[in-house]
Amino acid sequence: MESQENQDLINRLNLLLEINSTISSTRNIDELLSKITNTTSIVMKSEASSIALLDNSTDELVFQFVHGQAGDSVRTIRIPVGTGISGWVAKYGVPLISIHKSFLLHDSKI
Repeated sequence: MESQENQDLINRLNLLLEINSTISSTRNIDELLSKITNTTSIVMKSEASSIALLDNSTDELVFQFVHGQAGDSVRTIRIPVGTGISGWVAKYGVPLISIHKSFLLHDSKI
């Protein structure tokens, strides 16, 4: 089992190196952000990932790069700056760690 875990880690690190190479070699920001979104899902073993960009004309976040089954529906979502976690981050420009309440039920240290 440990050997499989090591191989999985090596594969995930190789994907990160691939992103680094893409960052160094591409001049197309859309291609770069799409690659980062897709690779992030693989590395984090998530069902989906997305990047929302700020639309300055409406002061809303718009999901432009989406990986996962809900991609088409997520692209239609617009989040006003200051609303929700991502809107708060966009408003204040600082990172935020959010712990889902379900984790609180399972870990008394949180």
